Amino acid sequence: MSLIGYAYSIPFFYGPAAAAKMAVNTGVCFLALALALLIARPRGRFRALATTTDPGGVMVRRMIPLCLIGPLVLGWLHLRTIQWGVFDDEVGTWWLAAATIAGLVAMMWWCAGTLSTADRERRALELQLFELANRDALTGLFNRHRFEEELDQFLSRARRYGATGSLLVLDLDRLKPINDALGHATGDEMLCAVAAVLTGLVRNSDVVGRLGGDEFGVLLLEATAADAADKADNLRAALAEIRIETQDGHAWTSVSIGVAAVDATNELNCSELLGRADVAMYRAKRAGGNRLALAQHAPPLPI
Repeated sequence: MSLIGYAYSIPFFYGPAAAAKMAVNTGVCFLALALALLIARPRGRFRALATTTDPGGVMVRRMIPLCLIGPLVLGWLHLRTIQWGVFDDEVGTWWLAAATIAGLVAMMWWCAGTLSTADRERRALELQLFELANRDALTGLFNRHRFEEELDQFLSRARRYGATGSLLVLDLDRLKPINDALGHATGDEMLCAVAAVLTGLVRNSDVVGRLGGDEFGVLLLEATAADAADKADNLRAALAEIRIETQDGHAWTSVSIGVAAVDATNELNCSELLGRADVAMYRAKRAGGNRLALAQHAPPLPI
């Protein structure tokens, strides 16, 4: 208050009539001491807000100085313009109120823009984290964790509402020879080509994922066993036509597919259904590959 009195030439705040008479240098020292004590608290909330990089800390660092300094400066200008005869008291007061409102609106707009930018960056990072947590980095398909989540949700709907569908488990027959003969880069290109064929030949409502290595999963919604067998054969034929040209030759592959139908009566969980389709896929692979096999209704036997 004494410093405001000196700044505004109000002796009542600092002079003999004041409750606490104080010289200007003493007022500055007390203000500096108070700020130092406030900042020096090792676990103080003010220090945490003043040093953090989150939007709240940014707003504190921007708004508090402006809220303190802005009105004081405008008030000082108001008094000086009246003393200098630029405005009378009524007009000067109007300009003081208008300038204060404009300053606060500009400050709010500035802080709102900062919060909007921070929130946009946060949402972009959340989307990136979601993609990293749910997508296979190489092919862009769902990873095994997300595919199993989708399969679990579908099985819950099947048990509750009687929904039908089929699960395909696909395993490439020739990825290791491609990696050995033409390099892992060509093998990765083959995996991406397989992913593109799978997503291109199924419906948008179906679910495609990379289960790991050269194994893929396709969940065909509202597809009977016969429908799934037809779709699996189409996929098998399309994948066999993939050709990747390299300097050392061309890469191609075939695929073994296991088909497991889902209905409301089999009461399978995610692991059991994947295991049943996996057993059928290995049966197709042992038969020479480049074919499909239907899962048996009996529980899957150990391989």
